[in-house]
Amino acid sequence: FALDRDLGRLENLVVSTGARMVVIDPVVAHMGPTVDFHRDQDIRRVLKPLSKMAEVRGCTIVVIRHLNKDQSAKLMYRGGGSIGLVAAVRTAMVLVKHPQSEEDRVLAVYKTNLAKPPRPVMFQHEVVEGEDVTRVRWTQESNMTPEQLMGGGVTA
Repeated sequence: FALDRDLGRLENLVVSTGARMVVIDPVVAHMGPTVDFHRDQDIRRVLKPLSKMAEVRGCTIVVIRHLNKDQSAKLMYRGGGSIGLVAAVRTAMVLVKHPQSEEDRVLAVYKTNLAKPPRPVMFQHEVVEGEDVTRVRWTQESNMTPEQLMGGGVTA
């Protein structure tokens, strides 16, 4: 599957299943052979029609991008490829293990052009008794910034 050539197939699946959300993980693996993931113009050329399709079909698109290990870079620049991916989306979030807790995970918005960013929220995975799955149990908000959560200026 490649976004640059198979968007029609994806749209047909959204329509036929009534999907309200599509997750593309990782997005770089599904850009297609004609897309240079390091060129802003290429990223936007692929994401614009995807965005339009989501708007027309009333579904949310979630794209997953893995971060690099460069902790000296601002969070906005930590992902692989062009900054155009973050620039093109309405909201960018990071999901991390809490730096001071083995059990806690934190979901934090680091870019949004829809509203003021909410405070990061913490959660834990909880085993569902009798099932082979876990569920999310939201616990509390975090006072840490997304940058602190990523290792830049964490304080006790």
